[in-house]
Amino acid sequence: MIDPHRLLAFGTMSVLLSAVPGPNALFVIGRALAHGRRTAPAPVLGNAGAAGPPPPGSPRRTPTSEARSGSA
Repeated sequence: MIDPHRLLAFGTMSVLLSAVPGPNALFVIGRALAHGRRTAPAPVLGNAGAAGPPPPGSPRRTPTSEARSGSA
């Protein structure tokens, strides 16, 4: 059984970490504050495009292949 104090600490940290915005959200908010709300969709689309699949012909890198090749 998990100690209630540890469970409370885990739950508290889980809520806090999920409530903190990441770097992409901070970038979009910063752009919107600096340049107005009309410019905010541009970085959102750029972030969404960067998260897409790799271009055709590019080597597929996985954590296991990086560990085997010695590059980090």
